[in-house]
Amino acid sequence: MSFSSLARASKATKWAFGLVVVGLALRIVAAFRSSGFHHPDEHFQILEFLHYLRAPSAEGLSFLPWEFHERMRPWIQVFAYDGIGALASLVGIDGPWGQAIVFRLSSVLLSVASAALLLLAIRKRTRAGFAAALLASAVGFAMPYLSARLSSEAVAGSFFAAAFGLVLVDERRSWGRSVVVGMLIGWAVAIRFQTGFMAAGLGLWMIWQARWPWPRWIALVATAFAVQGLSAIFDRVGYGEWVWTVGNNFVQNVVHDRASGFGVDPWWAYFRFVGETAPPLGILVVLLLGWMAWKRPRDPFTWTFVPMLIAHSFVPHKELRFLFPLAALLPWAVAQYGATSSTPWRGWRRGVAALLFALNLAYLALFTFLPRRTEIAFLERFDRHFERGVAYVTYGDDPYVFSGLRVRYYARPEAYAAADLPADSPDAKATLARLALAHPELGSTIAVVYGGRGFLPDGHPLFSVCRREFASVPTFARRAPAWMGAHRLYVRELLACPRAALLEGVSGSR
Repeated sequence: MSFSSLARASKATKWAFGLVVVGLALRIVAAFRSSGFHHPDEHFQILEFLHYLRAPSAEGLSFLPWEFHERMRPWIQVFAYDGIGALASLVGIDGPWGQAIVFRLSSVLLSVASAALLLLAIRKRTRAGFAAALLASAVGFAMPYLSARLSSEAVAGSFFAAAFGLVLVDERRSWGRSVVVGMLIGWAVAIRFQTGFMAAGLGLWMIWQARWPWPRWIALVATAFAVQGLSAIFDRVGYGEWVWTVGNNFVQNVVHDRASGFGVDPWWAYFRFVGETAPPLGILVVLLLGWMAWKRPRDPFTWTFVPMLIAHSFVPHKELRFLFPLAALLPWAVAQYGATSSTPWRGWRRGVAALLFALNLAYLALFTFLPRRTEIAFLERFDRHFERGVAYVTYGDDPYVFSGLRVRYYARPEAYAAADLPADSPDAKATLARLALAHPELGSTIAVVYGGRGFLPDGHPLFSVCRREFASVPTFARRAPAWMGAHRLYVRELLACPRAALLEGVSGSR
């Protein structure tokens, strides 16, 4: 090997190492910044289950989602977080916000491990497309964001991607590898049973295309089913009785078609959902999937994503998040296209590629650095602004209610609901004063949490004695022109009201 080739190899290695470091850093940032949830299920079917597991009560039972009462959701992920939370408590991280970050960091760790296995398999099999795959994995616009999610879709996708990479990393098909792959697939299916469609496709590819020995393939399948048995034990402990969550889910969402109550879409809706994501990058993803199905029909990725897409397309209720398990495998598809593309990246093509990469970086910043739900980020800031244990008053919509369900994992038990505080009336101050008089435990400075459409107007009676601390929406939006629609935003605001000022002149305050 010549000196110049060694220099080029060294430069490529440095770039690869740099991308790995950047990708890891972005995932860690997402774990800290991505507070809240992508979809309410990510919170109410994970963290609220965990809260109930730690503090079971008849009242808490009434606040759990309907999926709990129908015995549809598995507990294996919840018990995993309970164990992780117990370890975090040993080092002093025992608050709900700190433990939520630890849970997200555990998702990041899992996604990094699965991405490493997948990239290793790509480097072994598709060396020409490795650079493109590494770039997509490290700085793909949604990759860090999805890696930090607690949702069953994202976590199951990481487990499956690890199994996918382990199957393809080399030609060895030992008994040990069969068992490990079976465990990884088993965990993916136990956490999100719909990944079973992906597992079925990969399993068939292993038999018909890769020619795995039958005994080792059977060992893999047996191990995956054994994990389902372990998951059933966790479900028995969580629900207090033996249940079959997969069967219950099928009965409720397919037989009784309850999922359609949340909306229905035509069979082709997933192409629209993906295409509308981070335009025009989502369109490129749709084209990539079409290219894989047309040009690489025997590829394991094709055998994996096609059954998943077809199965979900037949279900009337559709959501983009249902395809999240496939996201962790996209670097493989990028590598296949990158290895065969002969398009010279010169002239206008180079300009288009640079523009698309710049758009990718813009979307990457939005997904990674901004909190997913500003309302949850507001509650976290509120908890740090006022010590936990300090009571407060709610005004307007309850800030701890989302989608009709109460958030108990983060909630302060000391909240005092004050829905009778009249808006835009001099009586608001008097009503709050009477509440302060009746509840001395509210302290010398009373925290008022407002929730509603738009900001409280500057002329609101409460501002004669209260000051605005912060809001879930940047305060400059308060001054924005009406045509920008800031008045239609859902806003949380924190007001600090001195008790002495409120009770001044109120009878019985002395």
